[in-house]
Formats: sequence, structure tokens, C-alpha cells
Amino acid sequence: MSAIQSALDTMLYNWSNTNSVSVAWQNVDFDNTNISQYAQAFMIPAQTFPIALADLSSSDFTGIYQINVYTKKGIGTKTNRDLTESLLTAFGKGSGANGVRILQASMSGAIDDDAWLVVPISVRYRMLGV
Repeated sequence: MSAIQSALDTMLYNWSNTNSVSVAWQNVDFDNTNISQYAQAFMIPAQTFPIALADLSSSDFTGIYQINVYTKKGIGTKTNRDLTESLLTAFGKGSGANGVRILQASMSGAIDDDAWLVVPISVRYRMLGV
């Protein structure tokens, strides 16, 4: 599972550098006080299935890599929309790294909280194990 998260984190890291967006990585201190936008990601693994009937057959690892895009409230929706669209492109169907393939990336409706506009992006992935 760590190889999958590493591959997806690398894709997000590359996107964040290209777009000058900070990322709140899991279990790493993050201060969002003086920034107007950032992303946050975490894994939602699904059940692993054998590909064939044999005991030693490869396994099919699937799940969702959840990315939430945060932008400060009060600046409109354009910034968030631009970021989410570029993320959907970066995690487009068929893209991937190190054996992990993106099956689909989709965006949910925006969530208003006290200080942020949050748009969740769900990236469905698949990796064939050995």
C-alpha cells in the first residue's frame, strides 16, 4: 500500500510545485494561517482482490485518493475552480506512476466552512500487485 500512496503523493507533489500550492500532508504539521489556498490528501483503500483463482496469483489493489482543495472564503470561486480543473487534468484517466493507474477523477460539490471553500476530488486508482 505504501508504494501506491508514494506514487500518488508524487503526482500531487509535482502538481503542487507546478501550481505553487502548499499541501497539508498526512501526519505532518501544517499551518494554513497565512496562505490563501492549499490541498490536503489522504488514502481510502478498498478491498484487495486476487486477479486469478490460484493462491499465488497477483492481486488487484484499488481505492480512492481523496484530495481536498481549500481556498479562502471571500475571494470567489474562480481560484478554486482553476485549481480543481488542473488537478483533474493532472490525475486524468490513464495517467499514473510506478504501476499505479488512474481510473477516474471526479469533483464533488463545494463545501463552505467558516474560513474556507473546500472542493473534494476523488481519484479512483488501481495497481496490479505481484
